[in-house]
Amino acid sequence: MIINYFVGVIIRQEKPNILLQLILKKMHQVATESCSENDTMKNMLGNVQPQDVYAALIAINQYGENYLSRKNK
Repeated sequence: MIINYFVGVIIRQEKPNILLQLILKKMHQVATESCSENDTMKNMLGNVQPQDVYAALIAINQYGENYLSRKNK
């Protein structure tokens, strides 16, 4: 839920707060580091880029939220 809020803020181009900036910066850092030559991501099929990893982080958060919302009904 929190990531969806942050993504919504960016899409609407609202002025993000400091916490939002830090979380998004960290997410991009994780995505970039996961694609470095020192990581095993290079063993994946295809050419995985940091933006692919970032999109996957957003997607898995949405899947998790959907699962929890159904589980808690």
